[in-house]
Amino acid sequence: MRYGVPIRKYKAVQLMKTSLIDKEIEIVHELGQQVLKREDMLNAASDVCGELDRYAQEPQKVRGSIDRSSLLALAQGARMYKFSRPHITESNVIDIKAGR
Repeated sequence: MRYGVPIRKYKAVQLMKTSLIDKEIEIVHELGQQVLKREDMLNAASDVCGELDRYAQEPQKVRGSIDRSSLLALAQGARMYKFSRPHITESNVIDIKAGR
């Protein structure tokens, strides 16, 4: 009986770890479901970001609703928070390196 208490504590800790892992899996699954529900909106936002990137590389072509002050504000925010611009390719791959 002398060794019963540490074994019970060990089992309790293992049960808590298992519960935490199960909860983490549940949360990640729910997050994935929420992202899928907003897939169209996220794709549209991605397209807008691609357009902004294109205009940032060729500012003389900026016309319409996107003006230079908007691009400058985005550029200042990116510099302040040390963001880097995405590299857009034709492939259907998202490759994030050192992401935040």
